[in-house]
Amino acid sequence: MVASAHRGRRSREWWCRFTLQVFALCFAVAGAQFLFFPDETVATINAVGAWLGDFPPAPPSALRFWLSLATGYMALIAALAYLAQRDLRRQRDMIALLVLGKATTALVALGFYWFATGTFVYLLNFVVDGAIALLVLAIWTTVPSLGPEADRPLSSHADRPPHRSEPVLSALLEAMIPPGGPFAEGADDRGSARDVDALITGLGPRAERALRLGIGAMEFVPFLVPPVRLRRYSRLPLEDRIHLLETWEQSRLLPLRQLVQALKMLVMGHFYARPGVEARLGYPQPLERVPPPDVTA
Repeated sequence: MVASAHRGRRSREWWCRFTLQVFALCFAVAGAQFLFFPDETVATINAVGAWLGDFPPAPPSALRFWLSLATGYMALIAALAYLAQRDLRRQRDMIALLVLGKATTALVALGFYWFATGTFVYLLNFVVDGAIALLVLAIWTTVPSLGPEADRPLSSHADRPPHRSEPVLSALLEAMIPPGGPFAEGADDRGSARDVDALITGLGPRAERALRLGIGAMEFVPFLVPPVRLRRYSRLPLEDRIHLLETWEQSRLLPLRQLVQALKMLVMGHFYARPGVEARLGYPQPLERVPPPDVTA
């Protein structure tokens, strides 16, 4: 029963994200079309209106002031749709802004159709933007039913799609604790990468964004910071990755040095907390009292 409800939430979330992705693409394409082919766009809509009924044609205009504002609006709503679909729960306010924008254009177009020239372009704008506003409103009302992110089971990160930073993270794990050393298994396995990725997600939005941005940047640091390597970090041999990490840990670039140290704290803390590794290190149990040293000896 719980699994069925979870699948239902995931299905609704996929539908919401996919719809917003399609809208973001359509808004971007429509904005470019309006900008580069304004007269052709109006002429095409007039032709469709003449085919459907007796609609007066919209007159052409050489004034481009309103077009510049419309292009900016299309770019804005495309960005809103794209950013909202990345995190529906945290960006729900952006979905509301998208509803407001499309509902406003739909109602204004309807007003022009009724009280100004009844051209087909106004009616079409009302129908299309009104339908988009209703769909986005449905998404806005659906988001609370998806539940908070914290309600997902802790093990769910094992079966979710990998984050785009995971290949770089996996390469960093292998370089920090390579296989064949004191711990033969090393730290590079899919479970470890997923666990560390989940730890990064649990740090909070600001820390997560900062770390993921840093991990993504580390993929290209070998091209820019000596010792230069003309390949991405995740595609370098293990020996080169280890050497670069050791160099970056002592780098004069403070952000790079801090990023490496922060990642090492996460990775080492996770790896050394494994039951098998903890036992081999000889740590006492968490609740076991460690006897104080004999200061008289």
